[in-house]
Amino acid sequence: MIVDGVIVDIGSVNSNLSQYENHKQLKGGIMKTRQDIEQRSIRFVIALTLTLIVLGLAQVTLGAFPGFTQTTGVPEGVAVGRAGNVYVSVAAATSDQVWKFSPSGVGTLLSDLGEPTGGAAGLAVDSAGDVYMCRAIMNPGVYRITPDGEAVKLPGTEQIAAANALAFDNQETLYVTETFSGDLASADFGQGGIWCIPKGGTAQLWLRDELLTGLPPALFPYPVGANGIGFHHNDLYVANTDKGLVVRIPVLQDGSPGPAEVWKTVEDVPESPLYQSPAFPVMLDGLTIDTNGNVYVAVVSRNAIVRIDADDRSQETVAVYPVCPLDAPASLALGTRADTLFITNLGMYEGLVPNPVPWPGPGLVWTALSHEVDPTGIWTGRQARGAAGEEQMAWVEVIGEEKNGISTVVMKVLNADPTLFGLFPDATTRTDSVGSWLRTGPDTWDYTYIGYGTTDTHEAGYGDVVWMLVYRGTATATDSDTIVATGRAEVYSGRDDPNHTLGELHDQDTDPRDGFPDVDEEPIFSTDFEVTEYRMPMLPAPGAGL
Repeated sequence: MIVDGVIVDIGSVNSNLSQYENHKQLKGGIMKTRQDIEQRSIRFVIALTLTLIVLGLAQVTLGAFPGFTQTTGVPEGVAVGRAGNVYVSVAAATSDQVWKFSPSGVGTLLSDLGEPTGGAAGLAVDSAGDVYMCRAIMNPGVYRITPDGEAVKLPGTEQIAAANALAFDNQETLYVTETFSGDLASADFGQGGIWCIPKGGTAQLWLRDELLTGLPPALFPYPVGANGIGFHHNDLYVANTDKGLVVRIPVLQDGSPGPAEVWKTVEDVPESPLYQSPAFPVMLDGLTIDTNGNVYVAVVSRNAIVRIDADDRSQETVAVYPVCPLDAPASLALGTRADTLFITNLGMYEGLVPNPVPWPGPGLVWTALSHEVDPTGIWTGRQARGAAGEEQMAWVEVIGEEKNGISTVVMKVLNADPTLFGLFPDATTRTDSVGSWLRTGPDTWDYTYIGYGTTDTHEAGYGDVVWMLVYRGTATATDSDTIVATGRAEVYSGRDDPNHTLGELHDQDTDPRDGFPDVDEEPIFSTDFEVTEYRMPMLPAPGAGL
């Protein structure tokens, strides 16, 4: 079959249906029937191929966490704990599972709930480090999973017809979206809603509303209403999948719900190859909220993530396939620094939409939200001299977290400097250099460092400061892992010696107690430089080798 110049092998698509049936899950954790898939998959293929732009995967800038981590099974929920660990719920072939990924991306199985239900859904993490997971089909409800992997169902949550996503408020009351109410077996569907679970309490229905209710079954054999959820400043924000809405619901002082309202009708995504699909509407999945109240939403039908501005509700695309390896994005979670986003891929497009490049498939996606390079971390550098390029200086430095545009820095030189110790033979020790970086642009900084040469300690205690070394200049990030710094190194006397008993070089600093050169003091020695530093990568887990 040829559609708009694209060859679509319907037989091949149908041959993949059994595999799709076994390994993919419906949103909310309920499996499709083969008949539903066969009736809708062909319409799905035709609609999407009409608008599919043939593009290859672009390179994604990676940080310490891998840009894409494939999973064995379909991941759904994602949450980030205070320590930076990332938790992912996975509907595996044999069971519902929760995986824990370290800040460097090393994954371990936290909990295995046993039954092969395909019902693993939304996640949340409380202040104690317990993980909470929505589950459908077999033993449905909301489970609390302790750090040692023990899973316990919360009382009352078995009443929730289709528990989907989770969010805590400031008192750690847990809110659960119910995608639809009623009974799946009889197709007697009711309104979508929200349940609440007070800390240590029993689940109770909090709200059902038409704004939380999906449309009559079409692409899916049930309405897909309330889905992703987040809490900010006494308001709950909920994504309605079928209607493409972000709904806001105030949480009143007595804990009851205020009136639900449409906060944003999510627009189509022009950057997506699936833009304006004639038969596939804008459909939402998970959402998360940053500290400024901006709402990030997964547009699953466009393979995109959009950000809704808290002030004017304008919409911006922050991630889209193929620039980002998205494949039916489901749930979202901000990293601990709030400048990175973790996304789970349902991996639904393989076998349904032809693509010259293999679809990423099910997995965990990491993407940066800011175009600014974050220098926080450990950096190494070497500076060579002479025609033969023999080493002159090697160092390692730690750049701290940026606050109000300023980062503190500590630099340790790893080898002796013959110039300094030649000028000051009585200096026996060189301190680490300390300083600060001041951001001047997205990828540029001004910096100042100072370090000292000292003598051995006196019998009474401290030694003398013999010299002071000042670095100052500018730094530019050429990419996320490389910084080029230019500047000037200046060496000053560190002692007041008006009688020249230690030599003429040592009598310039009139106030050696302040630890800095005087305003009008001339350096004893200075030189301009340009150096390149490289971010130190995370090493593999112990025993994995280098």
